[in-house]
Amino acid sequence: MATWNSSNTSFFSGNETLHETVILATNEGSPLLVNNHINHPVIRVDDDTVQHTSRNRRKVSDQSILYFNNIQFDEDERSFDVSSTNAHGNAVFSTYDGMIALQVSNTASANIARQSRAVIPYYPGRQNEVLLSLRLTTPQEGIRRRLGLFDENNGAYFEDDGGTYAVVLRRNTESGPVETRVTRDNWNVDKLDGTGPSRITANAEAVQMMTIEYEHFGAGQVEFNWVFDNNKFPIHQFNTGNYSNTIWALTPFLPIRQELTNKTGVAGDHKLFIGSTAIATEGTIGVVGRMNSAATRIQGYSLGSTANIFKPVLVIRLRSDRLSGVVMPEYFQAGTLDNTNIFYEIIENANVTAAGVWQSINNESFVEYNSNTSTTFSGGDVIMQGYISGTGQGGVIQFPRDAINILKRKNMGTESENLVVAIASGANKAAYASLSWVELR
Repeated sequence: MATWNSSNTSFFSGNETLHETVILATNEGSPLLVNNHINHPVIRVDDDTVQHTSRNRRKVSDQSILYFNNIQFDEDERSFDVSSTNAHGNAVFSTYDGMIALQVSNTASANIARQSRAVIPYYPGRQNEVLLSLRLTTPQEGIRRRLGLFDENNGAYFEDDGGTYAVVLRRNTESGPVETRVTRDNWNVDKLDGTGPSRITANAEAVQMMTIEYEHFGAGQVEFNWVFDNNKFPIHQFNTGNYSNTIWALTPFLPIRQELTNKTGVAGDHKLFIGSTAIATEGTIGVVGRMNSAATRIQGYSLGSTANIFKPVLVIRLRSDRLSGVVMPEYFQAGTLDNTNIFYEIIENANVTAAGVWQSINNESFVEYNSNTSTTFSGGDVIMQGYISGTGQGGVIQFPRDAINILKRKNMGTESENLVVAIASGANKAAYASLSWVELR
């Protein structure tokens, strides 16, 4: 995976210098004068592998996992979208690599992109860390590989453009996205060519682990790191505060994304291997955001004249102008107005034919909802289901705390998935449902 110069047993990030403090004392215990300074008998441990936040806080807290996916059996289509240009690319689970292989044909501009359906939450004042496993394979002129936390308009990613390696920040503007691209010869910490502080030469054919650490408010630092020999080595740091007149990205609420492009129609077999992903934040998660809810009319929702048919009593989705919003369902209620026994299903990404007007919760909310008796649905993924007796109605049902509950997107982030509360009961019953969620702000 890497070569290591064993004669150099220490490494440093950036321009840091390791200082040893030598304490000398007389037999009486009085400090000696060293270099014209009085050295008091204080023991100091200076460990150059210790990590610090951008506000110089030593990282001793636990990390909280915000999102992850394991590549084990398949392409994980419920978590990731895949889009290709004119069907000239695909994503295939490689059983004996244990990774997703992005592949493109030898057609010019052939492209394959894989993007998480959920945007990654960000908690202000904290530092997020994206961890990606990958195998780039041997660079080839005309073949471009990208991976990181980004979409079409904003984000941060690593790029191999035919052997020209770069780290990139992308920010949307009135005139379209602009990028700050720093190629390997200008990385400000370690070029991973054997000449940097780590003395490591990276191997493109080997399996690798890469991290991107970032803070927002728009003025935080973005640091790219590679993991070798049980240590994390910075390669480049983007500093925004006091350097840039603009924030580094318009939003930190971004998806995980990978891309492979055949720019010029190069012949051959071109791949980018993608492994598991995890995103963590510093410290435990406390206050999350703002509560909101939606419900059917108090007159109820008519389940129709046919008994035991599931009807979409309440449907929510992200507003089209809030597609990067983070919405985390918390709990729901389901029942009938006359307390008849019911079955319920909570369904993700159903095919909904919505009648009437979608209603916004309020001007600031990320969510809009529909509860119209002419609305129909099919398909989707049932994530919760159950039975509620007539005598047990009125209570709330909590979404599992140990599941990743984020309202997702589809079609590469251009459209919201929906979340449906469906109810089945007797004929001509009036059903009621409510759904509450937290919007991360």
